[in-house]
Amino acid sequence: HGDRAAFHYQEAVRLKPSHYVAMVNLGRLLRSSNDNKEAELWYKRALQVVRKVDILTPLGALYYNTGRYEEALEVYREAATLQPDSTDIWLAL
Repeated sequence: HGDRAAFHYQEAVRLKPSHYVAMVNLGRLLRSSNDNKEAELWYKRALQVVRKVDILTPLGALYYNTGRYEEALEVYREAATLQPDSTDIWLAL
């Protein structure tokens, strides 16, 4: 299941290099299999396309869950500036 999904997400990005949703979904899939290093690369690649809360929050969670608290704080702060009314982001801070 996961390998097929990963293939399709990668194919979507190959066909449309700005397809940040596929990048984020691939990052989430990789995180679910504890491949945090590869997941981080895909989240960062998505952020090169667009700076969105939907990308920043899973990256912040990855940093937090791997003990990279300062980096998590930076990412969550950026997310809070983009969406200041989000209680979820403020709770993460």
